[in-house]
Amino acid sequence: MCGWMSQCAELAGPLVGLMKEQVLSSKAVQTDDTPVPVLDPELPRTRTGRIRTYLGDAQHPYTIYDYTANRSREGPDEFLKPFRGFLQADAYSGYDAIYQEPGRGVVEVACWARGALWASSKVLRGAVVGPDAFDGDAGLHRSAGRLQAA
Repeated sequence: MCGWMSQCAELAGPLVGLMKEQVLSSKAVQTDDTPVPVLDPELPRTRTGRIRTYLGDAQHPYTIYDYTANRSREGPDEFLKPFRGFLQADAYSGYDAIYQEPGRGVVEVACWARGALWASSKVLRGAVVGPDAFDGDAGLHRSAGRLQAA
């Protein structure tokens, strides 16, 4: 069965590559990661890997999954190298270098689910915040609408 899965992945490779190009040409990308247990013959137990999800905008409606062996910032940094636009992510500090790199062209969009942490850390660091940011769900939806229209 593993052989079949490997062959399917190889066959789907070109399609996945095209989908990745489409996602990364979006004006806005949403991303998150999920911890997954990984069997490691070197260890007596499983270790934790990450499945990172990248979701394109309405004009590029694809979702790409990218596996990384750990939580280091190198995974998202490498995946997002060609991306320019709005990046909506949680408060994971691995994204900070992406936002702060001057010529990178990536604008931080805070994640509502992490609002309390974002409000206490990102605003203090000078992140771009619209006037609707603290106006509850209605303001959030107005801000999201402006992003989709961009």
